[in-house]
Amino acid sequence: MNCCLAVYTAEHGLAWKAKDISLAELDVCRTLLAPLPDLDSGDVGYEGVAALGERVFVIRCFKVEKWDFRGRDAVYLVVAWMPRSLAGFVDFEAILRSPQMTVPTHDEPQAFEVEFPVNADFEIGHRIAETNSGATLRFVRHLDGSRKWSETMTEAERFLTSKEDHGSCRKCQSPAERHFGVDGNPVKGDDLREAGVANGQVAPSKVVRIVVAILICVVLLLIYGCIGACLGWRHSGGYIPMAILLATMGCVWRFLTKDKS
Repeated sequence: MNCCLAVYTAEHGLAWKAKDISLAELDVCRTLLAPLPDLDSGDVGYEGVAALGERVFVIRCFKVEKWDFRGRDAVYLVVAWMPRSLAGFVDFEAILRSPQMTVPTHDEPQAFEVEFPVNADFEIGHRIAETNSGATLRFVRHLDGSRKWSETMTEAERFLTSKEDHGSCRKCQSPAERHFGVDGNPVKGDDLREAGVANGQVAPSKVVRIVVAILICVVLLLIYGCIGACLGWRHSGGYIPMAILLATMGCVWRFLTKDKS
């Protein structure tokens, strides 16, 4: 498989060198994993993999000394990309160690061949393959000798990756078909079950709490009737005892069912 390349660096000013991809997509890559390193403060740069939409981007960003036309140090950000559907078969470590990703050049970036190792087990690729294409998944590490990956996702992206939390909802392709809260953010699976919208049914725990609340309210009515009979109340004891009973029942109902209405 051919892996396409693009480079963002400075010669006569920061600019992209690329083909076969829109600049809008590439501009997202400048901050997809992390902000561009601050060379003056000693940032070492970073590398990583990001699944965004139907593409997977492999990104490496580092400093090159005496690089632009005036001999000044410059940021060098190189991006390779491939279809998301192939992520589970790709050795991303091999791509990041390739000369195309590690050796800076002023020439036009050229695509290079990526091999599919047989019976390989690559955690990042499999993790991407397991997620919904609507979720953005990032793996990033700093170029300080550390070999540890950090996986970063927003709450909305995490919602789209979980198969257990939203079941068939992960197959929704339109945002209108997904469950969103009143604040516009996707509702987590636990919240869906709590609200009784998961699979279009009321959650069992919600039903149990409603039944218990009804039973307690019935018991309170019986106790109230017994007290009234013992005291010889007429007209159910009047407004004050009835108001106290209704307030007590309302508190019990709200506490057990969490019904704020």
